[in-house]
Amino acid sequence: MSKLTENESKVSKIIENVLAEEIAAKPEIKNLCAEVKLKPYSAGEKMPKILIVSVSKDVLKFLRMHYKKYLEAMNRDFNGSLILTIRSSSVPDKKGLFVNREREEFLKDLCFPAAIVGRTQEVEDRKDITQVVYLDSKQSYWNEASLKALTCLSNEMLKDNYQFTFFSN
Repeated sequence: MSKLTENESKVSKIIENVLAEEIAAKPEIKNLCAEVKLKPYSAGEKMPKILIVSVSKDVLKFLRMHYKKYLEAMNRDFNGSLILTIRSSSVPDKKGLFVNREREEFLKDLCFPAAIVGRTQEVEDRKDITQVVYLDSKQSYWNEASLKALTCLSNEMLKDNYQFTFFSN
């Protein structure tokens, strides 16, 4: 295992503090908390900075149960950044127009805590397809600038053309 940077160590400690009860019940989780990778991302000058936190799938599952506490702790140390926590495995390649569950899980990670309520495809031609992702408007955690930054990040990470919008009924 590679040595953690100062900020990765800080995030690892935050995760350990947030998951203290879970670690008490399952001590093996503590070792997984040290497997943290940080990647800053900027989609442009006028868009919010994004801090991508990569953790194991098991840690991610527990963090989602304590997400508010985790986000509050992260915002104290990394104020001004949009914190996105994703699984540490690599994004699988896209294979045609078929839905790939692992890619969908990455998309859910990027959007969390917002809920994806629907998906459509806008097709201009075979090579120009936009994946429209509808987020629940009742859980609007993102402002327009954050949605644009999330769109840029998703397009880069998933190597596809995404557009995020709020769904209201």
